[in-house]
Amino acid sequence: MTYFGVTFGAAWLALGVSGASAAGICPVLTQLLADPPSGFIAQRGAAEEPQYWASKPFLADGVCKMWVSRTAEAHNVRCVVNDAAAPVKVTAFYETTRREIDACLAGLAEGGKFKREAGPVTTDRLKGAETTWVFESDVRRFKIDLADYLRVVLGTSYNSFSVEYMKY
Repeated sequence: MTYFGVTFGAAWLALGVSGASAAGICPVLTQLLADPPSGFIAQRGAAEEPQYWASKPFLADGVCKMWVSRTAEAHNVRCVVNDAAAPVKVTAFYETTRREIDACLAGLAEGGKFKREAGPVTTDRLKGAETTWVFESDVRRFKIDLADYLRVVLGTSYNSFSVEYMKY
């Protein structure tokens, strides 16, 4: 963001208030999108309960969970990153990761088929910004979701990152 000629992204980095590293996004995203459901299965960590796993680590300051539907038609990974971090850190992660996802998808064979939408989040419980990328064909659907959230009641910020795969 630039206000009055000052680029705040660079200022945040100079102050050491950068977000959690998004460098792990593209390799994992490529793995998940290239060969579902095998890519999701390969990312599973320790089992937590039937059909639920911790994810193998790929985001600093992130806790990721994976699950699969009973019919194994849907696979999901959802991460909470920078939980209760300073809002500037959450926003920096959101901006950096959004660019990383755009660049990653641009390098994939079918990456150009993802439709990107971005907008504000304004509910009674959450405020912030969200970007989604969706690819849908006759046989499958992917949805990537990235958000910068403020919990209104608690006054704490966090990022959310998820990838969903659905086989039709």
